[in-house]
Amino acid sequence: MAVGRHIPSANECPLNANELFQNRNRLFWALNISGWAGYLVAAWLGALAHEKPESYFALVAATALAAFVATISMRYLYRRLWNASVLILGAGMLLTSYVVALGWLGCTTSGTGTGSKAAGDPMSSWIT
Repeated sequence: MAVGRHIPSANECPLNANELFQNRNRLFWALNISGWAGYLVAAWLGALAHEKPESYFALVAATALAAFVATISMRYLYRRLWNASVLILGAGMLLTSYVVALGWLGCTTSGTGTGSKAAGDPMSSWIT
């Protein structure tokens, strides 16, 4: 056992709010995972409410996963820019967000320029 280290008992919470907010890395992961998990649940419930087929959940899950990965990559780029001047930081954040949005648009339009409602698109029956 390490000297001076407190080991929580079975009825103690291993992570309290003060520890969470003091550790920015842990806070990021907690918020990022819970945020995209919340999106996943909300989108899935919305799909159920609109009577989408059960296979639509794969699209919702893929969207949440892609967005989760995008926010992780954005985080590392923003961290590299954090100590730069305000002008460089602002320009870098805008450029990064623009590039990610273009990538997202490219993925969602499948090269058709018309979104998921393109003729012959298998997803067009799901999104009405």
